[in-house]
Amino acid sequence: MSNKKSILICCDWFYPAYKAGGPITSVKNFVDHLENDFNIFILTSAYDLGPQQVVPAGKTNHWVEYKQSQVQYLDKKHQSRGHLQNAINDIKPDFIYLNSFFSKTFTIKILKCKKPEHSKIILAPRGMLGTHSLSIKSYKKKAFIGVSKFIGLYEGLTWHATSKKEADEISKNYKPHLNIVTVANFTAKITNTLNDKPFNAQELNLLFVGRISPIKNLDFLLTILSKLPASFQDKIKLTIVGPKEDASYYNTCKKIAENLQLKLLTWLFEQEPEKLADLYSNANYYISTSHHENFGHTIAEALSYGCVCVVSTGTPWSKLEGDNCGYTLNLKNESEWISTLKELTHTPQQEYFEKSRNAIHHIKQKTADLSKEYKEKLLVDE
Repeated sequence: MSNKKSILICCDWFYPAYKAGGPITSVKNFVDHLENDFNIFILTSAYDLGPQQVVPAGKTNHWVEYKQSQVQYLDKKHQSRGHLQNAINDIKPDFIYLNSFFSKTFTIKILKCKKPEHSKIILAPRGMLGTHSLSIKSYKKKAFIGVSKFIGLYEGLTWHATSKKEADEISKNYKPHLNIVTVANFTAKITNTLNDKPFNAQELNLLFVGRISPIKNLDFLLTILSKLPASFQDKIKLTIVGPKEDASYYNTCKKIAENLQLKLLTWLFEQEPEKLADLYSNANYYISTSHHENFGHTIAEALSYGCVCVVSTGTPWSKLEGDNCGYTLNLKNESEWISTLKELTHTPQQEYFEKSRNAIHHIKQKTADLSKEYKEKLLVDE
């Protein structure tokens, strides 16, 4: 074992799982950026979102390699407090990094385990304390928050907020004696050196990536498109990628979509991360109408592939227009969305190429100093 300090990451899902979206990407990017500086161990489930097991039985319940790190993918039987305690005892981590506010196994059971005295506990709630997130099954969530305060479940740990907005959300729910550190999420390591993307000024090539769930607000996008004149709709190609998390909501969206007169509408549903690269490369514009994004990894990925991004104020991406690589629009202002989409159908080629190159530059600048920030602010001894 090297002299590097050790981090035990606890999370419900990890690569090759992908259906749970952002939290998986957050942890994967964290590992990819910091594995040269720390000994990293990951405790996670052997499943994707739902019952599907994503790793073969021969690779479960013991440490296996992931790049320079180690992962234990646990089946249901081994997600016991005793097994988790044994893993903690084996590693004796300097940092225990929890990645869910509500996880029964990989947060609550871990907190109830006995930890080494030197271990620093860090909790990243991953947007779960956001107003819109708490409005879903609100009674149960508010009851849990009340009980957790009463028993002191989260006392003495460090909270990791990835934006000022999330720091405010944490403070709102856990006001007294909080230690909150705000450091943005890592984006994927950028290796793209794209030439100018294929661009047809006669088409508006849009990509939407996200779970088909009310929080992602796909129905808003489809409704906005339906309010465009037919002459504008006929220029739009829209590709929708994401699992049908909510069947009833999907049916609502599908009914709206059936009345659209788009040049092309493609539903791709679930796609493995590797297949998204081609979609990002071929799309000109990425669009997100999400009610709430703690970070918005798909936005970061789209920018890294040179997509000009049109996103809602429910995301933390507020500087796109200032860097001339996108638009941040208010969900309460439908006319703003309609006028922006109309404007995009008239974008000159060279203007688009400039915005596309700015998108890649924007995401590179955003992540340039993050490793240093993590090591100086979050992953430090008390």
